[in-house]
Amino acid sequence: MGKRNNSQRKENVESPRKEISENEACNMTEKEFRVMVMEFIHRMDEKINNLCKNQEEMKSDIATIKNTMESFNSRLQEAEDRISELEDQVQKQAQAEQQLEKKIKKQEESLRELRDNMKRSNMRIIGLPEGQEEQQGLENLFEEIMTENFPDMGKIKVTQSADVYSHMHVNDSNKFGIVFYKKVNEKIETSMNLVWTAACPQTPSPYRGLGQAAVGANPRHLDP
Repeated sequence: MGKRNNSQRKENVESPRKEISENEACNMTEKEFRVMVMEFIHRMDEKINNLCKNQEEMKSDIATIKNTMESFNSRLQEAEDRISELEDQVQKQAQAEQQLEKKIKKQEESLRELRDNMKRSNMRIIGLPEGQEEQQGLENLFEEIMTENFPDMGKIKVTQSADVYSHMHVNDSNKFGIVFYKKVNEKIETSMNLVWTAACPQTPSPYRGLGQAAVGANPRHLDP
């Protein structure tokens, strides 16, 4: 009987992790009980240490996740700032395009007005300073050119002059000018209307050669 109890206690000491019943605990000596308690405490210390290690690892993982989230938040804020800047640039670009369209429209209107002004009635006399026909008068200038270049025609007098009316582009060659004059005879005054076609080769006229004349020593050319 004593041998059986000793073998049972030895098994309890060698395998302390097994559950011990109340009867077995009562049958244990004080030394065996202390050994069992110490082993239990040692196992608990190991578990606590493992828990502490796991807790530290969890804290480290949490800190890493937190840093990652902060980095993501920082990048997100930078992206939002860039998007806001791009939106401002797009708005400024749109305003600039609107202003440019207004300028282009204004320039087109100015160009249209300039073309309209260039299309207005105007007879240009090449070889004469600009405005000389206004100072001297178109009638006097015409009489002077005709007298100097066509002396055989006799004395002429301009009765009416009309500007050149152009309803097309300035460089069109079918523009014309009209000058009405009368040829004065010394004995009998006879009237004659002349349609002056200046620099217009498409229009047949017996006076086409009158498109070029000379005033003094400088050749002149009537050009509508």
